[in-house]
Amino acid sequence: MGLLTQSWVGFSEFSCVYIEGGKTRERIIDGALPRTLRTKSMDRKENTFPLRLGDIPPEVKDRITNVISHYSVGLVILDRQDNLLHAGSGTFVLAGGRHAILTAGHVIDGVKDNYLGLALTDYEHKFILERFCLEFKSAPRGKTESVGPDLGLIYINGPKISTIKEMRSFFNLDSYVPLIGKEVDIPKMGLWMVFGFPKELYNIASHPIELVGTVYFATDHNYFERNGYDYFDFDFRSPHPGRIPPSLAGMSGGGVWHARVLYDPSTEKVHIPQDSDWLTLLGVNFYESPISDGGRDLRAHGPKSIYVKLLEVA
Repeated sequence: MGLLTQSWVGFSEFSCVYIEGGKTRERIIDGALPRTLRTKSMDRKENTFPLRLGDIPPEVKDRITNVISHYSVGLVILDRQDNLLHAGSGTFVLAGGRHAILTAGHVIDGVKDNYLGLALTDYEHKFILERFCLEFKSAPRGKTESVGPDLGLIYINGPKISTIKEMRSFFNLDSYVPLIGKEVDIPKMGLWMVFGFPKELYNIASHPIELVGTVYFATDHNYFERNGYDYFDFDFRSPHPGRIPPSLAGMSGGGVWHARVLYDPSTEKVHIPQDSDWLTLLGVNFYESPISDGGRDLRAHGPKSIYVKLLEVA
């Protein structure tokens, strides 16, 4: 198997978002997400501020990208013919106290009969998880690709967990289960990020083989529920040609994240809150739509699908 490396880039769209603000940097107007998760009916209020994503300071975007990257992983498989193939994306999580990778169900289908390789660092490396140290749990798969359900967990067993923990962190799903509940409130403010390793940016001809992890800053999305599962549709129609690859294949299994950011009108600066739960995992990508109006939609399962439906079967 060839050596792997990874790199990270961040993209942003120049769209309007609403973020929390106040007279002081410490004032949080609408409660802390996810402690209250009470923003289902929250529209723009007098103490929220509309800003373009392009106005968010680079250092804020960089910190968000760095934190997301520490939970995230590019997945490759080594098949029976020793071919190295792009498998998708994932997020390191703790589920039921066990170490796992949250990803899409169809990504798991491609991994089950092969060795799993993880892209973990920006230097040359080879990290393989053999089949005997993996367990797979998926939500019951639907018959329609665009609807799913299409999400699951790859449990990791054995001593290699220690090596992963030296380079990555595991997002604790268990700690958020009591906060999510059966009725999920979706934030109307803050920043949304969609992560993945697009196959279009996968350079199998390079030495070492490079996977490029990408954090897309998004604003326009539609949220809906169907048959007990919930979904996000993100609009990937970029006004900046070349910033989004023609195909989003490989994004499957990557996380959808939400960040609370604050605006201090006295200094006209945007910053990240001091508390530890400013960034929350709220979804997992699984489907890209056909091209329409010059772009695509990326569909992801939402928090109810992860924290309620998936963990019930996991």
